[in-house]
Amino acid sequence: MNIKIYQIIDGQWVLVQNLSSLQPGDTIYIAVLGSTTSGTFERARFRINGLPVDWQETALINPNGEFYLQYVLPQGVVSYTIEAEVFHNSLGWR
Repeated sequence: MNIKIYQIIDGQWVLVQNLSSLQPGDTIYIAVLGSTTSGTFERARFRINGLPVDWQETALINPNGEFYLQYVLPQGVVSYTIEAEVFHNSLGWR
């Protein structure tokens, strides 16, 4: 699963090239895209640093055709683990 991090700058989705440039309070958009030879992906779910225990689901799609979740970087967190899955209409979560 290829997870991408974007920021919206002047109305444009800009891929974050240098993650160390992000600061607490910054709003980011975590995105993921699945690929399949048949069927469709209906939604995605994300979990950041294992929280919340339940996944955060979204069906929002950015201009690049990726499912995304808006996230504000909190104070006091220095590293992140991001998990993502997409839901296929016949295969389930992948």
